[in-house]
Amino acid sequence: MKTTSFKVSALFVGVLLMIGVAVTAIAQSHNPPRRPHQSQAIPTEIVNYVEKYFGNERIVEVEQGPRSRNYEIELANGVDLKFDSRYNCYEADGESHNPLPAKLVKDFLPKDAYKYLKDNNLIDDVESIKRENRRGYEVELTNRHQENELHFDADGNLLSRYHD
Repeated sequence: MKTTSFKVSALFVGVLLMIGVAVTAIAQSHNPPRRPHQSQAIPTEIVNYVEKYFGNERIVEVEQGPRSRNYEIELANGVDLKFDSRYNCYEADGESHNPLPAKLVKDFLPKDAYKYLKDNNLIDDVESIKRENRRGYEVELTNRHQENELHFDADGNLLSRYHD
């Protein structure tokens, strides 16, 4: 009698374990963990942009908006890049006082905004650039400057300077 009872208990435990494994597998398939860079999942235009301005810097995180085709990319050096649905970069942020590459600054901004930064020896101190739709550009500088934030219109004319 004990042997039969033991076999039934062992069978019951085994069935419960198999159900638990199956439920866990189903749950994970519906909510996969976020994975770092997989080149086939990132549009070629974005990969080319990263290579052009950051060389072989590794992409460590990729997020795509749930309803949009916008992408947010984080690089190993801490730089965050945001791209619109046409894969145009509209924001570059070198968090933690990490200046952006001068070539990116030059290509991102209108000619007059770039000239202002160059004439004032600020090119190597640009920490963040954001295109604000058609209104213009916001440029943040590293903290060693009095004006930490500059605003330019869409043509590159300086509109304002702010100090944090």
